[in-house]
Amino acid sequence: AESIANGHKACEGPFPYIAAIWRREQWMCGGTIIDEKHVLTAAHCIGIMKETDCSVTVGAVNVRSPSILRFMVRHFHPHPEYTRRTNIENAGIRMVINDIAIIE
Repeated sequence: AESIANGHKACEGPFPYIAAIWRREQWMCGGTIIDEKHVLTAAHCIGIMKETDCSVTVGAVNVRSPSILRFMVRHFHPHPEYTRRTNIENAGIRMVINDIAIIE
């Protein structure tokens, strides 16, 4: 939670759909489990990764927990209109458009 702005440490249990996305052994982003084979995340999280370098862990809040399950990634499905340059300025706030992806 220290990596998330204004985040707080979470205890086990209340977040059963949380996933951690890894590039090799480095934690990159979080995601949400949407079914047995798919995780929803931000497209910018996977933008520079290869599927073969990526894995997803689930099953515990602590990413170093021995009860955590690790799955290798088969394919990335970013939004078809997402590009790193697809952003707009709105009232001084920079927003990225279509920054969404599904990991299989």
